[in-house]
Amino acid sequence: MTVSISAHTCEQLEALLRVIANDPRADRVARLGQLARYVAAERPADALDWICDLLERETDLRDGLGRLLAGELLVSPFHRELSDTGAHVGHGLLAQTAFRLGRTLVPPVPPAGGAQAVLHAIAASSSAARWVVAAGVDRWRRLLKILAKAPDWSADGAAAEHLGLEIHMAMRWVALRAASTATSEDVQVLLKPAVSETASFTTLPAAVERSFSTDAVPDARTTLLAQLVQCEQLARRWRSTAREAGTTAGLTHHIRGLREAAVRLKRLALVIQRGDAAFEQGAGLLVEVLVSYAERNSLTQLVRRSSADLAYRVTESASRDGEHYVANSRREWAGLLRAACLAGVVIAFMAIIKIKIAAAHLPLLWEALLVCLNYGLGFVFIHLIHGTVATKQPAMTAAVLARRLAEDDGTPLAMQQTVDLCVRMARSQTIAVAGNVLVAAPVALLLYMLWPMLTGHTLINEVKATAFIADASVWAGPALVFAGIAGCCLFLAGMISGWFDNLAGVTRLSARLAVHPLLLSTLGADRSARLGRYMGEHLGALTGNLTFGFLLGGVSFLGVLTGTGLDIRHVAFSSANTTFAIAHSWAEMQAWLIPLLVVGVLLIGAVNITVSFGLSLFMAIRARGAEDVRTGLLLFLLGRRLLRNPLQFFVPPKNEPGAASEGSEAP
Repeated sequence: MTVSISAHTCEQLEALLRVIANDPRADRVARLGQLARYVAAERPADALDWICDLLERETDLRDGLGRLLAGELLVSPFHRELSDTGAHVGHGLLAQTAFRLGRTLVPPVPPAGGAQAVLHAIAASSSAARWVVAAGVDRWRRLLKILAKAPDWSADGAAAEHLGLEIHMAMRWVALRAASTATSEDVQVLLKPAVSETASFTTLPAAVERSFSTDAVPDARTTLLAQLVQCEQLARRWRSTAREAGTTAGLTHHIRGLREAAVRLKRLALVIQRGDAAFEQGAGLLVEVLVSYAERNSLTQLVRRSSADLAYRVTESASRDGEHYVANSRREWAGLLRAACLAGVVIAFMAIIKIKIAAAHLPLLWEALLVCLNYGLGFVFIHLIHGTVATKQPAMTAAVLARRLAEDDGTPLAMQQTVDLCVRMARSQTIAVAGNVLVAAPVALLLYMLWPMLTGHTLINEVKATAFIADASVWAGPALVFAGIAGCCLFLAGMISGWFDNLAGVTRLSARLAVHPLLLSTLGADRSARLGRYMGEHLGALTGNLTFGFLLGGVSFLGVLTGTGLDIRHVAFSSANTTFAIAHSWAEMQAWLIPLLVVGVLLIGAVNITVSFGLSLFMAIRARGAEDVRTGLLLFLLGRRLLRNPLQFFVPPKNEPGAASEGSEAP
């Protein structure tokens, strides 16, 4: 077999194998670790193939390596490693986080011998998981078949017998932990499984014992395998239920652990059988054990595994909300424009309130709190009157696009539907920004002109006007950086909104509020039910808007507190503030400055939207597992659509049939 590894690496691999086979005075486990590092540094699959070729040619090297492994496995028990799926069934997420954090800060003493020392030599760090997987199960199966021919690994030898006993003990451990997890509070309270479903897991320990009993019925292991398949299907169904109804990090952790426990038990049960199936399962088990050992202390892996379904649920909530922000017809497009104009009016008043809060020269903490409340309650009020803040759309519509990309099966029709969705999103976003800005600015101008008539003095002074002009001057300051910070706040607010939507689902908020004793006594059953339905449907939007306000105000407060000048720039407020500044300085302002300020406001809006959309799309794509997106083709088709019919990106066609295709050609 031809392999593409360097001659130097081949020499080093052969030298290490000869030391392992023939030098009893050397630290052969340490040499095994060096061997693994050489394999990891090269192409793991090719390096492992080369090792297999060498072991097949020189049986003394094969026998020496087999003797080392057999001797180390007999030194100490290793059923704990065989039972470790990486999900740590039966342990809570917080407990595992604390455990891994402690071992990361103060690493444990490396094992001195036994199977643990072999595992540590091969997979000491989390990065080892990559090369173990990259080598491929087929290479590991080939290696196991070669080593099985070594005299120390004969079917009736001590090593094989010890391995069987350790597999039995590992199956006991996994079955007991799975039974305990299936009866945990998270699973029983949040999923409410039927008794028969829970029994599928709680009876696993007895089923495992029957399969190893000397007087067991002949089909005991077949029955166990059938039960494990049922357990795996149950775990998948529970996962689907949790995704739809709402989940928590702890519940996700438990369900994933139950599914992996069923898979591990099935693999262990098949390993003890004879024939090629045993080598197939053994290779898969070896890869899983090595990966689990490598990632045993990885906080990143723990968080990634436990948060995957939670991220899916959060982005799924965002995608359902985002559908309301994608206009599929001229009527919906006009509706978005009306909602954005309504929000523009409110934003102009919010800008004035912020100016007056700053002019009051309150203590810093109270000023920051009032600014946060002005933003937060203002956004909540806009939501209550069915207005639309344009910059909040990207965090929601990104999840819609991610769902579309995940459903894209690669056909020309599917890609065309994705392009159509992007076009509808673009014009929906454009009209929303236009509604906010083109209304906030004129209303701000009107309020500026009326202010002296109502109060007897101007709304702002020269210092404030100069500051507003500097805020919108993207050419000579950090305005675009601050706009990017606002985009991050928009992304976080969108995720928090999805989190609370998930919370409302998982806690059955609507039903609980409908029967709340205090609400029933004060509002009555009918109003309590209506309030419950409203909060169940809008809790995420209300908390997301309030949180967004506190994020915007909090960033400015942090900038003052730390002396860094950290701030935010939001397109709608920038348009209102810039209008105040232009109106106040109209007589002295040079004409060329006005278009520059207008462009600055538009660039602030572009950065707000791009940062928020990009972060939200990245998270949604990762949560849905849709990383294999044909980005180049999608951008090409969008560019072609823009050149052929640019108006569609701003105004929907008169005859557009809802969400259907706009009649463009397929790629």
